[in-house]
Amino acid sequence: MNRLTICLAASIAAATISACGSDSDSNMQPAPAATVTLSASNVDPVARSAANAAVSSAEVANVNPASTGSTSSNAVKTRSLQQLLLGLTREVVFDRVMVKGTPASSSIPKAQGTITRTDNCASGGTVTAVLEDRDDSNSATSGDTLTVTFAQCRPNATDLINGSVSATYSAVQVLPGFVSATATVTYSQLTASSTEGSFFINGSFTYNLSRLGSVYTAQLSIGVNGLTAAVTGASHSDTVTLHPGYTVTATRDPAALPPGSSIPGVGTLTVNGAISATSIGGTIVISTPVTFRQFDIDPFPREGELQVRGTNNGLLVLTVLSTTTVRVQLDANADGTFEVNKDVAWVDLI
Repeated sequence: MNRLTICLAASIAAATISACGSDSDSNMQPAPAATVTLSASNVDPVARSAANAAVSSAEVANVNPASTGSTSSNAVKTRSLQQLLLGLTREVVFDRVMVKGTPASSSIPKAQGTITRTDNCASGGTVTAVLEDRDDSNSATSGDTLTVTFAQCRPNATDLINGSVSATYSAVQVLPGFVSATATVTYSQLTASSTEGSFFINGSFTYNLSRLGSVYTAQLSIGVNGLTAAVTGASHSDTVTLHPGYTVTATRDPAALPPGSSIPGVGTLTVNGAISATSIGGTIVISTPVTFRQFDIDPFPREGELQVRGTNNGLLVLTVLSTTTVRVQLDANADGTFEVNKDVAWVDLI
């Protein structure tokens, strides 16, 4: 379980209970200020927390998540347990907008405005989706509520998922060549475990996912109650909170070709907002003045810049040099001079 790939683990996916209700801007609390003082002694843990918060966010726009019914292990190997969990949820929520198959079929029974569908997970257990179809449209539309429950779900031989996530749709559009869904999303004590460790996520956010042609755009904003994720692994444990107002925008173009390659697919990512982590003992504020860009053939992003602000306007800058290397620079006293300047491997950050 890659160190802390949970930060925006919090970011991926979708769902919420209608009772969660007011995540509106009028009730939004201001994001907290930074409380961590940046210094040479904490450069490494702060860089890891910030990098994981950013890079994990990209999963919100992943249009090829591992399926609960997939028998292939290749997809599972390329993402951490929490990314798999969030990708599964994103797929389930968006699929209900697309509505594949015939809603009236035996696999999706309908009674009194409720559509229920249960799918078997690849290696045991089930995923059950219950859609409160308030307008009797046989699909997810504005005002409908979807609840997805994982019951001893094993997407592969080693991973186990339990808990629920629910979404209340506020806007749904399905037009020729264009699909868009906006929902308030809530994770309710959702847990996952594997031989690598365990993962927990709880909280809510506003989520929009749209597709124009083959290009996906995902946007999310953390709600008034924030979003907390915890990961426990063999060599690393951490609890991360994404605070109200934390935002993510990610895109995915499955047809884009990287220079010199015939393998298509690229994603972009920007993140902004305050996060707290037990590993750094407080709160930092992160932003991406240069958008992250990663092709499918890339193990890590090939472009991008991440800035981290601490107390007294201290600055930590992570600049992507290549798909293997990131430059880490620290200006602890905000005087315009970097006291720390070093190149580190992506694998040491994520």
